[in-house]
Amino acid sequence: MYLQVEQDAMMHDPVVGDDTEYRRQNLECRNNSLRKVMITGFCSAKSLVELTVHILERTHSLERFTLDITYGYDRRTCNIAKFPIARMIGQCWSLSKRALEEAHRAVETADRYIKGRVPSSVQFEVLGPCPRCHIGK
Repeated sequence: MYLQVEQDAMMHDPVVGDDTEYRRQNLECRNNSLRKVMITGFCSAKSLVELTVHILERTHSLERFTLDITYGYDRRTCNIAKFPIARMIGQCWSLSKRALEEAHRAVETADRYIKGRVPSSVQFEVLGPCPRCHIGK
């Protein structure tokens, strides 16, 4: 399953406080054929965290779960050897300050509210900002 989130269209209700505070009524639907999930544009919005947790808890056939926080932005451009412009400037394309701040919030949110709920049988990956080019920004 591939889900692309358009952050400009989302109402950002940030996740703060105790992680049990945001548990909603569990629906009893299950999906036993879903193997791979990728959410592109993952952000710190409470509704997206709840959707992610719901998928993790209700999909027993899941093998791989990926949260792509920057829409694949840095992975397309950070391989400096492949991209002449990136090679010239020595780093990947920059993210706006707002996008970078949200990306860091999303990584923290994934670590705090999602990572601990991932079954051990599921390969979990969070694709955040390029660590080589955006560290400490």
